[in-house]
Amino acid sequence: MSLEKAGRGGIGKCSPILPPANLADNVRMKKKNRSFKDLTINVIGLGYGGTERLKKLSAAGFTHVRGFDTDPDAQDKAFLLSSELPGVVVSKKIQPADVWFMCVQTLLSDQDEPDLRWVLRASSIIGAELRRGDLVLICSTVGCGDTRNHIIPAINDAYYSEPDVVKKSDDYFVGYYPERSSPTLNEISPRIVAGCSLESLAKAKEFLDHLDEPEPHVVNTLEAAELAKLYENSYRALNVAFANEMADVCRSFGISAAEVFGAAGTKSFGFHSFDSGVGVGGYRVPVDPCFLMDSAESVGEPMPLLSRAVEMNNRRPRQIAARYASHFDRDKPITLFGITYKPDVSDIRNAPAIKILDELLDDGFDVQYHDPYVPNLFETGRDFESVEPTKENVAQVLLLVPHEVFEMVYPLILEHSIVFIDATS
Repeated sequence: MSLEKAGRGGIGKCSPILPPANLADNVRMKKKNRSFKDLTINVIGLGYGGTERLKKLSAAGFTHVRGFDTDPDAQDKAFLLSSELPGVVVSKKIQPADVWFMCVQTLLSDQDEPDLRWVLRASSIIGAELRRGDLVLICSTVGCGDTRNHIIPAINDAYYSEPDVVKKSDDYFVGYYPERSSPTLNEISPRIVAGCSLESLAKAKEFLDHLDEPEPHVVNTLEAAELAKLYENSYRALNVAFANEMADVCRSFGISAAEVFGAAGTKSFGFHSFDSGVGVGGYRVPVDPCFLMDSAESVGEPMPLLSRAVEMNNRRPRQIAARYASHFDRDKPITLFGITYKPDVSDIRNAPAIKILDELLDDGFDVQYHDPYVPNLFETGRDFESVEPTKENVAQVLLLVPHEVFEMVYPLILEHSIVFIDATS
């Protein structure tokens, strides 16, 4: 990791203990004559998490919400969205606010190490515009200790950069409030919240109580909240790797993995079923285990089991491409059905199907894809457009993502395909 790791595993002196239940009632917003709905709110980072936050704030009735992103494409997409959201505007210029949401994506470097550059840049942007009494809620996924040891110092550096302005160390409040949502599930889980001090926690709780969301689960420290977020997504990565391994065992026995998984899933205790597939994708599941392993290694606790699961998940697309390549005729195009990272969404971030496409291309196959959710792959630098599911285009089919809309096309495939392989189970 490019950042200094010293102290990451420590718990700083402002680590809070849980406050009395009524403490939040004694900590008021700085302008008592204003309604909470009239507070000015800035959302920094307009990817999936940021745009979802704009929607939720608008739905909750807040009337002064601004979104900001340094990426012009993200700005443009959010600008189109904002026309449908009362109280929301997308701005190209940062202005002061009462409450700040940091929703900036955290990524991995080319060496698969946590890269906090964009988070620290956002921290500096926020710090330069902070005012006494402001609340900053960090929603970005980070490593254990990163909020206290890197993000808050970056905010401070910008906040205290004006030497002629008298500012105190307790001028503003910081809470950690990691994102917890799924683009395909309607269930809403309570989010986790922590503060860098008792006062910050109370301030965060007071504001969050006015959102139209489940009451957040309070934890004692920033570090506990950071680790909980990493644990829940790493849990999924670990179990997906196991499900894929189990599916391969079933395949070797000539047994349906779907039947085995379905039977095991009837157990009502001590078991949670995970589906096998062609790999993990999306914004967080491929990334968060690397943040967790990096954090663990910084305090001398390697995680060999999780490391092995990450290795298996990364290898899965190559394994799928190699396994089925021999079944296809090189003189005819292979049509990949589904290119997103999961069914029934348009998100292609870290999609294993795209990696499989690249593997087959490198192996000399003529490859195309069909996905009604993704008209083209131009934004990835690939000159591909989704083809229509005609008789000619279903001669050789490799199903990678089982979108529900494909149910209407399966009869055509079954009637006209020479090779039809379902790689999802």
